[in-house]
Amino acid sequence: MDEPIAGRALRAECTEWWPHALAATTPDEYRALVEEMTGLGVLTSDDTGWRLRSSNVLRLLGTPTSIEEELSVQESNAVTTLSATHGRRPLPPKARISPLTEAQIADLTTRRNGVRIVLGTPALGLDDVHCALNSQQQRIEGRLAPLIAPTTPAGYRKQLQTGAPGRQHRIILSDMRPFGREALRLALDQAIAIQPQEGVTRCVVALVDSSNTDHMRELNGADEESMVFLKLATADGLRSWTSEQDALAPYSDTAVRDALLKATGGWPTLLNHVLQMANRGHTPSKTLAQLQADLENAVGMSLMDDSGLASAIELHPLLQQIVEFDTPLPMEDLSELLQPEHPDAAHLLACLHRMNVLVDTGQQELVVEPVLAATWRRQGLQ
Repeated sequence: MDEPIAGRALRAECTEWWPHALAATTPDEYRALVEEMTGLGVLTSDDTGWRLRSSNVLRLLGTPTSIEEELSVQESNAVTTLSATHGRRPLPPKARISPLTEAQIADLTTRRNGVRIVLGTPALGLDDVHCALNSQQQRIEGRLAPLIAPTTPAGYRKQLQTGAPGRQHRIILSDMRPFGREALRLALDQAIAIQPQEGVTRCVVALVDSSNTDHMRELNGADEESMVFLKLATADGLRSWTSEQDALAPYSDTAVRDALLKATGGWPTLLNHVLQMANRGHTPSKTLAQLQADLENAVGMSLMDDSGLASAIELHPLLQQIVEFDTPLPMEDLSELLQPEHPDAAHLLACLHRMNVLVDTGQQELVVEPVLAATWRRQGLQ
């Protein structure tokens, strides 16, 4: 209890004890769980890591034997999730779906000095991250200064070390997608090395496209605790988004919302396309039928572009094999299967996973996201 444990080591031990619950949990979802336990007074942390807040907590948890028995029971139970890890808000002014969950927004705007790397693609809403963070700043403007978005390397370095001490936390939003590999590494290193004066807090939020295989190679080995992964919307995410908009009121019905999730795959770019049709007064049945037709034409081509697949030529041969194989497999098994023809299979699979081209089935197995797989077959990019 008295010896702190680093964040990565803590997660590794938690996963060893409860693999079913944590194997498919992203770093930001895991952070939300740990931070909730901090808020409940179970854990505390400092620069050296995490530990139990007091010996009283340890006594309340029970003996080592009883704790092990409880963990064994929980392993066979259904895993629950926090609504904040899935909930998404509509973004002003047109109510597009937020690319960030509420938990991710909270993490990115927490008062700290450091860096967070947001990984995603335009299809996952990477272009809307600025809007999502700006909407949060307007909600808590007393605690969060207006977003800073430097446009030059000199401006970026200046903002890393400026700012006045006070109540407002500063966020420096840096779109690093145009950077070369060396420039990306330099900018991320500077975010850690160049610090502001005492009393000032600032966090660099770096936008990186997960379809850029060179950038992803540069991030190999980086601490995942500093990364935020954009993901497909879930059923809970759709419920929170649709419940706040009159145009999407017909989707309050669970069956209709399930049909929306199946038709779009949870891709934010497709959900925003649906929103446009809903704003024109289209019924859910007409909207979803039109979406299917659109996916066979321009919208399908846009999905290929926005997902990063159209330009990520390096990924095409490997993805085609996975689509043809059409069987869910664990990441290790999939990598072993593809390794003979693709020596860099492990890295390319990781890219496809971070792009949400490969998605978890819930059984610790991966499969090509169905809507994208169908579009890929129609588009014939291989």
